Amino acid sequence: RTPQTEAVAADLGYPLRRAVPPSMRVHRDALLTQARLPADWPVAPPRDALTTVAVTGATGFLGAHLIRELLDRGDLAVRCVIRGVDPQARLREAFRRWDLDPRGLDRVTCWSGDLLTDDLGLGPAQVAEPDVWIHSAAWLDFTASAATLSPANVGGTRRVLDLAARTGARVHLVSSKGVFAPGSHPGSGPVAEEQPPRPIFGPLTGYQQSKWAAEHLGWEARTRGLRVAIHRPGRIVGRADGGPVPPDDLLVLLLQGMLVAGAVPAVRWPIEVVPVDAVARAIVRALPRVVTTNLVHGEPCDIEDLLDVLPAGVPQLERLPWADWRARVLADPDSPLQRVAHLLGPVLPARVHEARLDRAVGGELLGALPPAPSLLAGLLRQLDVGQPVRRGAVGGRS
Repeated sequence: RTPQTEAVAADLGYPLRRAVPPSMRVHRDALLTQARLPADWPVAPPRDALTTVAVTGATGFLGAHLIRELLDRGDLAVRCVIRGVDPQARLREAFRRWDLDPRGLDRVTCWSGDLLTDDLGLGPAQVAEPDVWIHSAAWLDFTASAATLSPANVGGTRRVLDLAARTGARVHLVSSKGVFAPGSHPGSGPVAEEQPPRPIFGPLTGYQQSKWAAEHLGWEARTRGLRVAIHRPGRIVGRADGGPVPPDDLLVLLLQGMLVAGAVPAVRWPIEVVPVDAVARAIVRALPRVVTTNLVHGEPCDIEDLLDVLPAGVPQLERLPWADWRARVLADPDSPLQRVAHLLGPVLPARVHEARLDRAVGGELLGALPPAPSLLAGLLRQLDVGQPVRRGAVGGRS
């Protein structure tokens, strides 16, 4: 680290921190090792049929909406892998949690399984059924290290790919926009959808690191002949017509923290949001195709747009310099952002840069989206500032 590298990193919108929390340290060699397939990794001939779809992560926010979208399509047999002794009950509870129409749930066959178990804990007959896997399961925790999350997020991806390679099924892998670290793709043009993310740059959350390694497994499997589609959603929010949002979502915590603090940081900070139902619909539309998609909004808003879409009755928010805003947040023991305080570095540039992503295929599959500020307003309406702050890990396994 030198003054020159500090200046370059800050200009890229990713300042180098003096003290990087263990959960954000990049162990690149370990991640690269996990993101490799063995030399001897045979792939069965591809199936022509597209009649049976298996979904992992079906109780999660996106996963439950994927099940709803598959049921609405109507022509596919739907299977899902869910942890626990009563997976059907867990799926029904997920539909209640996310306020989804439960009609047709009796047509979903739920298998008890786990990403951490060989063959996901499935028997040979179950493994042989799916023509396509939608792998949306992940352990989402912004306070955990990559080493903690990788057994589920990287190892689980590897197990799904192994099953598909054995049977000739295709895979639709749900990755994340977060695999593109700020500063990792410099240049004025957007990052092409078919471009794999470059080696991770700078400290990232352990979750981002694990998703980066999982996506690289998908790319390698594709080069070996497995039909793998990769989808990188942006910041997923509630349905376009409203609906619940995960209380542990990082953007939810950020917005709650701003409302509780009564202030927003005076920085240019893009907020790219996309409705969960649009993401689910795009992935289901893509089932016959082997594509890579950036499922992001074409016209993101800015953090300061929050000031224009506050719900009725919420006092106007102050604009504070980053250091002052951070100090106010960290001084409040009841701030929702206390749970992710390690992500709030002491310095932030006046403009936060994120990788610009091409969305030619993703935009086609998403279709027309509501304006980003209206999606932000809908998200704000779902927040309850008066609720007590939950302690502990941020996120969980789906």
